[in-house]
Amino acid sequence: MSKKFIKGMSIIISSIGISVSLLTNSVYAVNSDSLENLNVTSIQTTIEDFFYEYETAFDNSNLTTDLYTDYFVSEASAETETNIEVIDTMLYRRIMIKDECPGDLRELNKELVFNYASVDYDSNSASVEVEVTKTFNYASSLDIESATRDTYTILLEKENGVWRISQIENFVDDIMKVQLEDAGVNLNNIDSIRDYRKDILTNIREYFSDTMSTEILSPVETYTAKTTTYDGGAASTYALNHALNYNPDYADFNGFGGDCTNFVSQCLYEGGGLPMHYGTPYTKTCWYYTTSTNRSSSWTGAEELYDYIFSNSSKINANISNWNSVSFGDIIQLTSGGEGYHSLIVSGIQYSSYGKSDLLVCAHTADRRHVSLASYYPGSNKRYIDITSSDL
Repeated sequence: MSKKFIKGMSIIISSIGISVSLLTNSVYAVNSDSLENLNVTSIQTTIEDFFYEYETAFDNSNLTTDLYTDYFVSEASAETETNIEVIDTMLYRRIMIKDECPGDLRELNKELVFNYASVDYDSNSASVEVEVTKTFNYASSLDIESATRDTYTILLEKENGVWRISQIENFVDDIMKVQLEDAGVNLNNIDSIRDYRKDILTNIREYFSDTMSTEILSPVETYTAKTTTYDGGAASTYALNHALNYNPDYADFNGFGGDCTNFVSQCLYEGGGLPMHYGTPYTKTCWYYTTSTNRSSSWTGAEELYDYIFSNSSKINANISNWNSVSFGDIIQLTSGGEGYHSLIVSGIQYSSYGKSDLLVCAHTADRRHVSLASYYPGSNKRYIDITSSDL
C-alpha cells in the first residue's frame, strides 16, 4: 500500500473498484490489494494517516500540530506519553535542522509506501509490524531520488469504536539511539527527553557552525604505489543503485550485526574499482568477500575496516579527513567510545550561497539513500576517510 503526496485528488484503488474524492489540502493517492476486513482497513488507515500527517507537519514546519490528540489514545499511560514525547521531539529536531541548514532540505515529491508483515488484533487491541519506505527529492537535489526504509512495531487500542495508537516502537532507529545515548539522553525518561529538546536548536546551530568552519586539509599521501585509482563517483553511483535494492551477489548481514560495512565494502569494490585483498578468513589483515562464510572481518565490520585501511598490511590508500574535505565515494564512520559502529558512504554534496552546507550519504541498517548527514546522523562523533587508491 502506498500514499503519494500529489496535488489534485485522492484516488483509492482496490479490488472492488475506484473512487475519487477531492481534498482541500495536501492530497495523496492510495493503491492497495483487497483488504481482509473492516478492522484491518481501519487499523491500516490510522497508521498511514498518522505517518502522512507527520510528514505534512514536517513539510509545513508545524510545531503546534494536533497530530497526537488525533491519532493516539486519549487516556495515555506514562509509557505512551513518553513515546509521544520522543516522536514529537524527533519532529522538532527534523524541522529545526531543515530550517537552520544553510542549504535547502525541503523534501519534495514525497511518497510513502507501507508493507505490512503482520496485523494481529482482537476486539480491543492490535499489534502491527510495518515497513515504511519514504521516497522524496531534496529541493536542492531534484535530479536524484532520496529514500529511507524503516520497520516499526505499532500497538493500537480501540476507543469508542475507533483504532488509536498507543505505542510506536523503533521510531528512533538503532543508529540514532546510540547517538542519543552518547549525548546522555534516556529515551525511556520523559524528563531526559525534554531536557534534550531544550538544547536542540543551540546544538544544531553549533553543528553547522563547526562543520562549515572546519579547516580544509591538504592531501597527505600515505603510500607512493598507485596501481589502481579509486573512482569515487562510480562508488557513489553503486551506492545509489543498491541502497534499497540489495545486490544478490552478497549476503545480507542484517540480523547478524548489521549490513552497513558490507554495503560500503561493496561500493569500494564494485563501484570504486578497488581490488580485493585475499587472506585469512575472519581477520582484518586482508579485505575480501567470497561467500558469507569466506570473507575477511574487515569486509563487514566497521571498526575492522578502519583498522585494516590504516594498518601496515592494508592495500587501500586513504587519508584521515574531515567534513569539509571528503567527497563522492568517501567513507564516514560513526563512533562511540572511540570505536566505529556504523559506516556510511558519501553520495552527494549540498551547496548554498555560503558554500558547502551538507553531505548526502547512503547506508544500510537502516536503509538510507542520498539522505542528509545533518538530519539523519547529527551526532558529533564521526570520522571521515578519504579513499584514494589501491596498491594491488
